[in-house]
Amino acid sequence: MPTIKDVAAMAGVSVATVSRYINESGYVGENTKEKIAKAVEVLDYTPNEVARSLYKKTSKLVGLLVPRIDNPYFNNIITGVEHVCNDRGYHLIISNVSKNEDEKKYIESFMTNNVAGIISAIGTSDIYEKIKCPIVGVDRASSSFDHTVVYDEENGGKMAAELIVEGNAKKVLIASEVKEIKTSMERLKGTKEVLEINGVDYDVYYTKGSDFESAMALVDYIDESDKKYDSIIACNDLFALCVALHMARTGVKVPEDVQIVGYDDTIFSKLSNPQLSTVRHDGVLLGEKSAEMLIDMIEKKEIKESKIQLFSSLVKNGSTRSEKHSF
Repeated sequence: MPTIKDVAAMAGVSVATVSRYINESGYVGENTKEKIAKAVEVLDYTPNEVARSLYKKTSKLVGLLVPRIDNPYFNNIITGVEHVCNDRGYHLIISNVSKNEDEKKYIESFMTNNVAGIISAIGTSDIYEKIKCPIVGVDRASSSFDHTVVYDEENGGKMAAELIVEGNAKKVLIASEVKEIKTSMERLKGTKEVLEINGVDYDVYYTKGSDFESAMALVDYIDESDKKYDSIIACNDLFALCVALHMARTGVKVPEDVQIVGYDDTIFSKLSNPQLSTVRHDGVLLGEKSAEMLIDMIEKKEIKESKIQLFSSLVKNGSTRSEKHSF
């Protein structure tokens, strides 16, 4: 990989002159600019954005914190943030916070690298109160920040419940993430409200996480339970898929014997037979909206809405007892 020294050598100038040219920090003659530009082009040299930002005390770096980079939903959020950052000339640093204690470490790393702003899908640490750069909270981090982009989780929970009620549910198991996650509790509130209004019996299973191991723990719970659930509302599509595959292995018919509803409309909803009914959250759109808001804040543009709420949609497929369509 070419360095600034290589550029200086090819252009026949000093490293300090190349640095002034790149950082626009001092006078460089037109003839010299042309030589440096030619050397940069020939060598395909890319300036170190972190070093540049530290020198100029401003940056084009955006930090993004997500809880699970291997989760398709959060991957979609990353894609949306990347789209906007690329379009507006910013570079993205992504940190995967698998443990709560990692959050503070990664935020401190962002600050060391002089990021211009942060998008966080975590929001559990009190360190954010000390940060002076713009911050946008997304998804489960929504309650921690003044500027947020979120989905209407309560309405999404209602949609999932209404779908299985439509399929004549009698005994329902709701798989919900832990109580500490505000968005999960909002979703659970909407689900329970619809079931209670319709007189449908239900139990709530609180998951230990949103990963494969936690999904298989749900499968074990269902398998070992003496209760016969005729409907399962999962916290995401991975959980729903694991349940559907277990039902297929054990000879339980979906949706005739058990209805299954997923959440997020990720690739997992397409991998079972029948395909999963699910509540759709467009992670790419959420990522795009959050990046647009953050960069507008960085560039001190007018923010018309500090809290943006996106709306879920329902995807009806073959895992529920109702007509297949989306709306």
